[in-house]
Amino acid sequence: MPENLYFLALVPPAPIANQVQEFRQIMVDRYKSKHALKSPPHITLIPPFWWEDHNLDELASDLRTWASQQKPFDLKLHDFNCFKPRVIFVDIEESEDLTAMQLDLRTFLQERWDLDPDRRSTFHPHMTIAFKDLKPRSFYQAWDFFKNQKYEGTFKVEQLTLLKHTLGQWTKEIDLSFGHPL
Repeated sequence: MPENLYFLALVPPAPIANQVQEFRQIMVDRYKSKHALKSPPHITLIPPFWWEDHNLDELASDLRTWASQQKPFDLKLHDFNCFKPRVIFVDIEESEDLTAMQLDLRTFLQERWDLDPDRRSTFHPHMTIAFKDLKPRSFYQAWDFFKNQKYEGTFKVEQLTLLKHTLGQWTKEIDLSFGHPL
């Protein structure tokens, strides 16, 4: 059966996404790092995993049910950070809501589908602006620029997005709306 590569993420609304995209464009123009442009700005919740196409509708249905039980919450973005020597990102303020939601989603996928593509990794939420093709020398130049930049942003997390890898790009496949508080 044909399989495709997917991941689950929070994709911010246009105002935040556009700001993050501007940071990514700085990375392209000044430091020749364009790999981050292969996906919309996002916070990865479940890293890439292979999925058989014939099971996608059932997975989407399960995710839709799971998402409908989640409550929207506010998420704050704060300045920049890095994973030396290859990744620069917009940092996310610590959020108990986000951490609990990600753990709940991960547990749900483990129990329902035996899916856990990154068992060993700890969850460090962020929005990447450069990685993979960022050379070490360029990393340090870019980090010297971004480490002192100030950035604040807030958005309401209201949906989960399933992204699909197609022709070298990640595209939004399905948006799964959260339920609403009573």
